[in-house]
Formats: sequence, structure tokens, C-alpha cells
Amino acid sequence: MACRRLNPVLRRLLLNSLLHLAIVVLAVGHASAEDNTEARYSGVSRVVAFADVHGAYADLTRILRQTGIIDEQNNWTGGDSYLVSLGDILDRGPQSREALDLLISLQAEAGEAGGKVLFALGNHEVMNLTGDWRYVSAQEIAGFADDETLQQRQAGYASFRRQPGQASLSDDQAKTEFDKQYPTGYFARLEAFSPHGRYGSWLLGQSVVLIVNDTLFVHGGLSPALGEMPLAELNATMMAEIRLYAEAWHALNKTGHVSSKQDAQAVVAIATALAADENIAEETRLAASNLLAANAGLAFSADGPLWYRGSALCYPLSESSITRRALQTQHVQRAVLGHTTTASRKVENRDDGRIILLDTGMLNSIYHGRAAVLIIDEHGLQVSYLDQEGLEPPVVGTRKVGARPNNMSDDELAEFLRTASVIGSEAIPVGVTQPTRLTLEKDGIQLRAIFKTESTDIRRGRGPNKNRMLNVSDRWQYEIAAYRLDRMLGLDMVPVAVERNIEGRDGALIFWMDGLISLLKKNREKISFEGWCPQQPQHDLMYVWDTLIYNDDRTQQNVTYTQNDWMLKLIDQSRSFRTYRNKPPYVRERELKMTREMADRLAALDSGQLSAELGAYINRDQIRALLRRRDSLINGWAEIQSP
Repeated sequence: MACRRLNPVLRRLLLNSLLHLAIVVLAVGHASAEDNTEARYSGVSRVVAFADVHGAYADLTRILRQTGIIDEQNNWTGGDSYLVSLGDILDRGPQSREALDLLISLQAEAGEAGGKVLFALGNHEVMNLTGDWRYVSAQEIAGFADDETLQQRQAGYASFRRQPGQASLSDDQAKTEFDKQYPTGYFARLEAFSPHGRYGSWLLGQSVVLIVNDTLFVHGGLSPALGEMPLAELNATMMAEIRLYAEAWHALNKTGHVSSKQDAQAVVAIATALAADENIAEETRLAASNLLAANAGLAFSADGPLWYRGSALCYPLSESSITRRALQTQHVQRAVLGHTTTASRKVENRDDGRIILLDTGMLNSIYHGRAAVLIIDEHGLQVSYLDQEGLEPPVVGTRKVGARPNNMSDDELAEFLRTASVIGSEAIPVGVTQPTRLTLEKDGIQLRAIFKTESTDIRRGRGPNKNRMLNVSDRWQYEIAAYRLDRMLGLDMVPVAVERNIEGRDGALIFWMDGLISLLKKNREKISFEGWCPQQPQHDLMYVWDTLIYNDDRTQQNVTYTQNDWMLKLIDQSRSFRTYRNKPPYVRERELKMTREMADRLAALDSGQLSAELGAYINRDQIRALLRRRDSLINGWAEIQSP
């Protein structure tokens, strides 16, 4: 699937093109026929939601029985409950067809009992509709073996023999290769997921975004589009884009131009060439043009609701403005999402309950999780986990700056740093203070940490110069103060730091995050930024943070990112907490931007709270100066407006 970030201006231009007019016309036609665009339901007494089955049919049926939705024969027993699927029924697992058949059957049965089965498409449903079979398992194809006709296989073989390089093979060689590439069931499945097939037509009659009572359900995330477009327009546009791409792809597949063996980028390249080729049939050029038009739309963008991961992965204090605008535009209190498997494998509450992450990794063989459903009724939000008695609320997503084993929380990591044995030591020849990197071990777990012992004199002078020594100090105590302040704010960028005495020396022991890439290395080696979370809003948070604590030692060397996801991590706070009123030098020419939620967190700080948390590591003058800078930040901030 050509999932990619699309410049918002470019996307709008493309969507206003003549080709997009075809999408809008198609959207209107199907909206009136299927009436699933305004997918908003109110007055529902009980909602049961699940996400990301990925073929785990057996566990899906067990959890639905456990919550009273179906009986032992898989018949609807949920009464007037609304059952909501957040998509990704398909791919990876062995029994996606059975799971889809179950939902189709229950959708009819529920209506007769006064309930409903609602289905929000996942990105994997869209992939199957549009020929992207990268994650289709062998078992899923084999599940269609009995449906495949001799005529389908003969037509497929004839097309295969016309492909480049096949003419030189003998019949026996060609048949062997054909059966290997296209096992029995392949062509029946391809037809079933075509726009007019049993599953394709059903999926195209569903929605992308659903609202039940005061809760929005969408597979991927609250992309910026949800803050810009009303529900009916979102659903109509995206479903039309998906249909247009699916019809175009299947048309090009029948002419032998594209196949599910090609990735999305290759398909787009082929369509681009075909659309410009005046020597081919007009219908083929039109299909290619339609595919390109659909591919430029919201349904296939990384920043679209089907693919967006910002709600689940980006820092809440930078993402919250996007979340707030989406919830306000759609007139709901919260959103329930799938797509991104939670680290805890539990249903998680994020951004003060405005985001609920429901993908707990139901397909255990791949994601090592378990089936779960979210129940929303008169008791609020509760979770039922497979084979677990009773219900429990969604857990608050734990702060985790840096990867650590066994899903260790920050408090557990802090205890580890305080009590683990030191089994190795090496000097780090960087900077003036040259800290030591230690290897720690406890209960079979090994981690590394930085031990800083530099603590320069901050004796007070008199008059205007009373804080002169403090304002040039370099102290390990500030690392711990910074970590504690980060936790108070919920910034989630500063690594765990604890006080510890090692071999008679007091210092700060700071969790070492392996594999960080510095901004200096990124720029020198011209490494591209490829994270889900945009770089600028993360830097905006850093500028606010460094102003708050007056960090005058921020350099390209200590602006660092995690390798796998390009999330900014803030290290080296030992030259901070000055008593100046203004911004640190490197920030002075920048406009400081933050979300309203960050401003609210800053406003909530008070001297008593700060003294209790940080008083052992910074003094009263430093706390007063921090609050003065806080006041300046609140008085002069501009809101982050875009991802």
C-alpha cells in the first residue's frame, strides 16, 4: 500500500483536480445507496468494541461469548448491544475468513434483536481490497481452495504464461512455478475481495469512522483530517477513494498490468506510465488515472485516519492540540483506536482519557498478546480480557523514556538503578566532566547507566552577584531535578535518574538509552528523518523545556533521537536551573510554541509542589526563577497548529 505522508497543500490541490471530481461523484452515489457515511448513533445503552483480530478467530469467538455477545453456536445473544469492530480482521493469522463470515452473519442477526454490528475498516481490509497482499498468510489463501473453479485457474495460468520470462519455460516448469506463486484458492480469494465479490462488496458498504454516543471509533488515529472535515464528508470521501482504487486495480489486474505480487510503489509507477501512454486502450488509461487519483487521497496517506499513529505514539503534550480539535469537530469526548499494539498488551488510556488504545495483540502467535474487548455502558469504560474474571478499567499508559526489558515501569527502573550490582565500568571521553558508563545487573537483567559525579560549588555571594557561582555550575543534582520535573509535567522526554553512592562517591545514575542518534550525526551524515511523529513539534517542546529549566548547554550532540522511531530524547541537564529570567541563548530568537495542554501543565506548577519534589536538588532561588520563566512562557506562547 502506498502509505505515505502527503504535504497538506499538495493533497488539497490534488483533491480539487478533475480526477477528484470523479471520486466525489462516486462518493455521493454510494452514500445515497448505502447510507453509511453519517455513521453516528446515539442512545445506545451498551457498546462492546474490539480491534485487530488478524485471523485469531478462535479467541475472537471466545471473548465474544465471555461478554455475552454470542452463544456456543456463535448466534447473537447481545440483545440491543452495539458490537464495534475497529478493523484489521484480515492478514497474518489463519482464520480471517471465518472471522469475517461471523461478523457478516452477526450484522444481520443483531438488527433483528435491536442491536447492531458496526465495522470500521482497517488498513488491512483496504490492502486486501486494493491488491496489496503482502501480509496474506498461506492459510488464508487455502481457506478459499474449495471455492476456486477450474476456469479461474486456467485463466490465471494463461495470464501467467504471458508474463515476461515465462515463454522460455516448459509446460511442466511453468505449472510448477505457477502453483508455487498462486496456490489453490488464490484466484477465488482475489475474486471474493474484488469490489463485486462477496467480501469486497460487503467491506465497501461499511465505514471508516464511527461515532456511538460520545465516543468515536476509528482504526488508525485522530489524524488532522478529523479536525477539518465533518463525519459524513470524511466517510464519503475515503470510501469513494477506496472503491475507486479497488475498481481501477482489479481492472488493471484483468488486463495483466498489475498483480498482488507487486508492492504499492510498483503499482503506482506502472499506473503512472499507463496513464501517459496514448498507444494503449482508453479504458486502461482511465483505470490507471483513477488509481493515481485515489492513491493521492486521504485513504492512502500516512496522515489519514486509517494509517495515522500520532495519537498512539507521539508525545501527548504535542499531539494533544490535534486530538482536541478532532474531538471538538466531531462532537465527542474520546476516541477508541486500533492499529498500534500497546506495549503493555492491555487496553490503555492516553491523554487524560481522550484516547483509548484497544489493540492488545489478539493474534498471540505474532503479537504475544491476548483478546480483549472494551465495554462502555452505565458503569463507564471497562475491559474484559480473555479467560480473566471480572472487568477492569483501561490502564494509564506508562511513561517509558528508552527501551527497557520486561515492560519495566519508570519506578521499577529507578529501583533497579538504586539497587543493582555494578559489574562493569568504562569512561566516556566526552565533555569536560567525563562521566562513567556502568553496566548493572540484578535478577538476570543487565542494563547500562551513566554515573555523573561533577557537582561544582554554588556558594552564594552578596548583592547582585549572589548567584554568580550557581549560574555557571555543573551539577549532577540537576539531572535528578530535571527527571522529576519531567514527570510532574508529563513531558516524557528525560531519562530516569536517581541518586546513588558508588565507591564512596555521590552522584546521579542515569538510565542509558542504547542506539540514540544525535542531531549532529544526523546532519553530518545526512540521515533522513523517518519517524511517525514529526520533528518540529518535538523540537517545540524542547525549546519550552529548556527555557523552563534554563538549560544553557543544549547542543547538536545532546539533541538525540531513538533509532527506530525518531522520537526526541533530552539528555544532559547538568548545566541548568539558572536564576535568569529570559530564554537560554540558543532559544532567544525562536517563537515558543506549545499546546494548550502543555500551558495548563505549566500553570499548575506551584512553589510548594516544586519544593517538595525538587527541593533536595535545587534551591529556593532556582525554584523562584523557574516559576518566573514559567509565567513568561504562559504569557507569550503560540499554539502548535499542525503535526
